[in-house]
Amino acid sequence: PCAKLKDEGTCNADGGCTWDKTKDTCVEKNCNTLDRCACVEDAKCFWKAGGSGKATGSCVLGIYGECPTLDVVLLVTGSKSMSQSFGHHPQGFYALMEVLGDWIVGLPLNGESASVGAASQAGTGKMRVAVVQFSGHPEFYSAATNTWSGPIVDSVAVSPVGVGAAGRLSGMSSELSADINWHENNYLEGGTYVARGLKRAAAVFSSSSPVDGRKRVLIIIADGKLEDTGSDKDIMVQARQTLDGLSVQTFGVVVRRFPQHTQTDVDAEAALKPIVSQPLDAHFMNLEMDEISSKTLDGLCDPNGPWGQLIVPAAAGNQQQTHQPCRNYVTKTTCAADRGCAWSDVLTVCLDSVCVTHCEEPKCTAETSTQCEWDATLEECFKKDLCTYTDSASCEADDMCKWMAGEKQCVDKPCVYPNEASCIADTTYNCEWSTVDKICSEKPCSYNTSVDCEADDSCKWDATCQDDGKAKCAIKPCLHTDENECKADVRCAWDGQGATPQCSVAVCAEYSDERCCNHGAEGCHWDVQQAPAVCAQLPCRKLTTENTCNSARECMW
Repeated sequence: PCAKLKDEGTCNADGGCTWDKTKDTCVEKNCNTLDRCACVEDAKCFWKAGGSGKATGSCVLGIYGECPTLDVVLLVTGSKSMSQSFGHHPQGFYALMEVLGDWIVGLPLNGESASVGAASQAGTGKMRVAVVQFSGHPEFYSAATNTWSGPIVDSVAVSPVGVGAAGRLSGMSSELSADINWHENNYLEGGTYVARGLKRAAAVFSSSSPVDGRKRVLIIIADGKLEDTGSDKDIMVQARQTLDGLSVQTFGVVVRRFPQHTQTDVDAEAALKPIVSQPLDAHFMNLEMDEISSKTLDGLCDPNGPWGQLIVPAAAGNQQQTHQPCRNYVTKTTCAADRGCAWSDVLTVCLDSVCVTHCEEPKCTAETSTQCEWDATLEECFKKDLCTYTDSASCEADDMCKWMAGEKQCVDKPCVYPNEASCIADTTYNCEWSTVDKICSEKPCSYNTSVDCEADDSCKWDATCQDDGKAKCAIKPCLHTDENECKADVRCAWDGQGATPQCSVAVCAEYSDERCCNHGAEGCHWDVQQAPAVCAQLPCRKLTTENTCNSARECMW
């Protein structure tokens, strides 16, 4: 795709391309070759820190910044139907090989040859890939009846030993590119028989993917209805069990010829979907050729993407305090928690902090637009954590900070948004917008622990209803000191009989939500006629004498 961009400006504007001045042409960007300084200066790349210092880090394309250590097997169809046109592509199989070849160029490969096999020592966040082609046809042909019969043959193709990775997992771009070239020249052009291909994919994982915590992903790409029958289906079931036993996440793609879905596509989907991992709908897509990269392959490491969220944990809270690609944070609060990111109130997106663009300590400490600090261990520049107070008084005195009593820690205050749209979009921290004051704030009593909850005088730890096993922090009602205010609050009752008149919680009002109310004491109901709705005593239960009860038309003693 990059070669189609004929001038430097449009080339560099494309996130996956860069202008090669030595060749005066547009080529696929390879962030993997950039050093730390060049990497942080390029908005499309991401510096993935190692254990310590620049020598242990590496530059990757930003979309792969959150990749775990990953082994991927591509099981691609070599069926005869792929020789047809697909969209604007005159020949489907060659178009698919081009898509896969372009994808491999930008991957954060670990550099290991396929010969390493199960001895792989892949670094964190690095990948290996294997390519297997499936197809096949019955062994015997009868010219008299123009039919085929017998066992399925020529059903699996991988490059031979000495050419590329030979169907094994490889972390070398040169081996994988050779694999793609070999498959282009050795298109099987048979039927759509996947059973033995699935068995071969399972063998690749079992023989060369070590048990060291890395993720394993199988991607099956087909274009037509699977033709496996009889004993081949048994092979498919056994292979599926092997893959499950190895914790392989299996995804499926039906690649269709036209924008609209044809019956061929529907049949292919019905046959392929049962092979993928559960939940089936989440592990399957029906796409056009030009959508395969953008909607599946490029998003394998995007925690907010359809497949990436099944492979990579969501970037929420960043408890490890490791810098991750800022594009993956969708709220201001989670963005602010990453010391390499800054929220743009104008664009309402998370961007790189200006601090991370400095690759040398003098420039980092000299930055004046924001407060930066140099991490001597990682040899990187990050924004300074301003909420470092060690006592609650100092922390709460800072408008940008919040004291967590349970953890005895000062943290950045959540919900600091300038407008209603961005405020209510943050559901992680229960943000709410005040139409009166025009400010965004955290909903009262949103604490997750009893210690933090009870440290706030306006909150109470509600354990009155735990049929789901979960207590929660709720607003403490009826703190009014004025009799009229108390009586105006439907949750409250004014007690003026004692020496010290006080506002107390009305019967049933201790239940703070509908579920607890309906499962609470007999005689309570969730009253939606009030605003906001409250748990209230049933009207008849308020009548304590026979006469008053019977005089009410809807009640009886």
